[in-house]
Amino acid sequence: MSRFLIVNADDFNLTRGVDRAILECHDRGIVSSTTFMANLPIASSTIRELKKRKSLGVGIHLNVTFNKPVLPVFKVKSLTGGQESFRKMKEQIAKLPAASEVLNEYSAQ
Repeated sequence: MSRFLIVNADDFNLTRGVDRAILECHDRGIVSSTTFMANLPIASSTIRELKKRKSLGVGIHLNVTFNKPVLPVFKVKSLTGGQESFRKMKEQIAKLPAASEVLNEYSAQ
């Protein structure tokens, strides 16, 4: 039986520095997959660089605690408190968001 080691680098699209590091580690044979934060803005040049790496596995990093939702704020009020960005994690733990809103935001991402 063959064994494979998967080295995943989390948080692609968090910052340009994180993106560069993940791509360089993949190019050097260290990283085999990454998870993409879909609710953050991204430059088209970053998408092009990511697409060049055909052997880099890309998954989704579901996120409801950092930055802005993909859905309009009025559809995820329990995650945002009606504000533009997600509520902080400790606020969401103190008052849990509606499960349907989390599911809808995850589906949108």
